[in-house]
Amino acid sequence: MSLKNYKRSYDNEYIDDKDYIEQALNKYKGYDEDMLITALMQNLRKSKADGTFNEEELDNFVSMIMPNLSHEQQVRLNNVIKIIKSDNAK
Repeated sequence: MSLKNYKRSYDNEYIDDKDYIEQALNKYKGYDEDMLITALMQNLRKSKADGTFNEEELDNFVSMIMPNLSHEQQVRLNNVIKIIKSDNAK
């Protein structure tokens, strides 16, 4: 998902980011934290491998959601972001 754009090409159709986010939420509904992190890291490795990873978009996304998280969630998210940005996540 491009956080810079309000439209995304998905299966040759354009959908609003809101719809894309809703689809993602439904896809991962019921996942516990470990399952979510595993899915995130798998998607991250794929996007880094195919060249679609964009650190600036990641930073913008984190900035957007951070105010909505508890302190504990912010700490956990920051730890995940550190892993994502490290070479270990490639």
